[in-house]
Amino acid sequence: MTKSEKVRRIYAIALGVFIVATGIALICVAADIYYSGGGYSREIVGDRLQKLAIPLLFLIAAIIAGAIFPIWEAKGKNIWSSEETLRRLERRIPANGEGEEFSEAKKGYLKMKTVRISVWCSALAVALIGAIVTLVYLADAAHFKGNDFTGHMIGLVKVALPCTVVALAVFVAASYLNLSFSKKQIGHIKTMIRCGSKEIAIPKELEFFDKASKIASHDITLWIVRGAVFVLAVAFIIVGIVNGGARAVLAKAIDICQECIGIS
Repeated sequence: MTKSEKVRRIYAIALGVFIVATGIALICVAADIYYSGGGYSREIVGDRLQKLAIPLLFLIAAIIAGAIFPIWEAKGKNIWSSEETLRRLERRIPANGEGEEFSEAKKGYLKMKTVRISVWCSALAVALIGAIVTLVYLADAAHFKGNDFTGHMIGLVKVALPCTVVALAVFVAASYLNLSFSKKQIGHIKTMIRCGSKEIAIPKELEFFDKASKIASHDITLWIVRGAVFVLAVAFIIVGIVNGGARAVLAKAIDICQECIGIS
């Protein structure tokens, strides 16, 4: 990975986290204005947004800097070229080979493969734990009693945001480790190809993924997925109408429109 690629990756991650945090803050401000009961006016909105002036200025400056200095346009090889090369070389792994060099290369390849799986399983476990913590908080009705919508949102953000940040950091670290281990695997596979026989032994997982890809890309599978999504959407719409959700949304929309034009 070149220096410009590293800078581009760090910039993209930092900007993405900053945008998400700023968006959550804006949602909380908008909800606070709505539920405060003071109505909408230039003074009220300006006073609330003034508290976010510095973060917004930093965000705008970061976006402008990214536009002026296109650091995301990495020069040289694609950062995912190692992964693509690995997938291509895995289809050329010899079925057998002789000599200590081939044996050591095969052991190294399998070891790196196990380590990569362990890294991604650990990252998924961290993300799953964060999701469970957030869902447990959401499932507890005691956290959402009363009409303090802003307090409810702030409490939720305090729980969900750290979980999201930790999961994002873990996945970024896992991607870097995965890239490093894949390069080592490439070296071992090249040694196996050089020292092995001409008979090819495609790994079973690649054969499985090839079959799964064919099934997933088939027209019948696509139509089944589309039909399931459509049925699920219709079911949620019906549930929303039955439990009065549609009426509540319509009433809130009417209230917001009336407040904006000054009727109430």
